[in-house]
Amino acid sequence: MTSLINIAGKQFGSDVYARYTAIYSWNSNQMAHAMMGFAGTTLFMHTAMQLGFHFWYGALFYAIPFLKDLTDVVADRSVHTHQFATKPSHRLEILLDAVTDNFFWVIGLLLALFVGAMSCEGRPWWACVLILAAILLLVTGILVARRHFVAQKRQFDVSGLPYYFRLPCYSGNLAVNPNDSPTLEPITEVENFVYEHGTSVRHLLLYGPPRSFKTTLAVAIGSGLTVRRRAVRYLSKARLIEEYAAPALGGCSSTEPIPPHNADIVIVDDLDHPNGVSEVLPALATKSTVWVISSSSPTKVEDWMTVLESGLNEPLTPIQLEEKSNREVHKSPPLRVNLLAAFTLCVSIISMASAFALLIAPQLSQFFCVCEVPQTN
Repeated sequence: MTSLINIAGKQFGSDVYARYTAIYSWNSNQMAHAMMGFAGTTLFMHTAMQLGFHFWYGALFYAIPFLKDLTDVVADRSVHTHQFATKPSHRLEILLDAVTDNFFWVIGLLLALFVGAMSCEGRPWWACVLILAAILLLVTGILVARRHFVAQKRQFDVSGLPYYFRLPCYSGNLAVNPNDSPTLEPITEVENFVYEHGTSVRHLLLYGPPRSFKTTLAVAIGSGLTVRRRAVRYLSKARLIEEYAAPALGGCSSTEPIPPHNADIVIVDDLDHPNGVSEVLPALATKSTVWVISSSSPTKVEDWMTVLESGLNEPLTPIQLEEKSNREVHKSPPLRVNLLAAFTLCVSIISMASAFALLIAPQLSQFFCVCEVPQTN
């Protein structure tokens, strides 16, 4: 009984004490989709009955979320503005997210139709049973999908990454490293590290001048790996030395960053001086690492390469970043994306405005009738 109370407290506790984790955000987002589906369908049901149609016409509200997610998918497959390619796995993530969002939209839609069917006189009894069965079927599918997304979000929660950022959205400038062979392609090396981890590159070194988005690239690499449920830990050099000085502790909270001892990939940011790093490098030799140094000086880069490669006993792949220009060139979306987005926006505005107008029209009419002052002869 006590454990049940504890579980209930964690699930239904005050927002003041809630931990705003990736799982919490995902659950809140999907509940919002369900409530929007319920509210929108209810509004459309009222509009249909005002026009003399059956309440089933309220299901037409689903055209809005469907067009919205269709626009997202088409835009993702059509717009390529950055240097990192959109991989099939990333497109699959977007498609799965769109399908999940639509599942919750439909749950809210069906709940509204169920309420409408229960309050409708002369309805066939099997209509309510059919809607209820559809709700239960969708809930079962959502529970299966939730297992996938929660496992994915949990990896992000325990990674220590400061924010969530995907590699295809990165717009920094990667330069060809002059000290390496001309066949080296930094973009390919980074993509291999994220999408084909363990097959070619095991250690990356990111360097460049200030404002070259080194930390952003490191976070994008970590986010791409957490999506693939890899155990990632992001931390600073000082924190790395501090945590390795203490023994690994077990039984940590599910929302606290995992110790670097237990991570498969360790991302170390804010490297300023090699002091203290040599002692922890042997413990990282069995892991994959990403190192971010706050300098573009060739001498400092060579010093770090020497220290890290000798401690890890493996070569590092250096990735040089250039300062981003103030003037960015953005490619315009294809015509089909603009037309679909404009059509979706027009349908949403016109349909919602018309529904609200029909909703408040009777109340306004009654108000003006009540407030009308009778004329005297």
